[in-house]
Amino acid sequence: VLMPQLDWDATINSIREALPQTQFQNWIKPLTLIRCDDESVVLGVPSRFHEEWLRNHYSSQLSHAIRKQCGSDLQ
Repeated sequence: VLMPQLDWDATINSIREALPQTQFQNWIKPLTLIRCDDESVVLGVPSRFHEEWLRNHYSSQLSHAIRKQCGSDLQ
């Protein structure tokens, strides 16, 4: 089984271009890629608040950027 490779740097760079620099630095840059398999991407976040804020404000940008890199929809 070929696992999709997620180029995390390329993923966040595509988001960087779409967001004001301050928003990117505060919300996207602190994320870390923990693992990626054929169904999901697991990201590390600094705090529960950060996670909630991302879910509410940036989930579509993150999903779109990941889909662009992997070629498929991942959770």
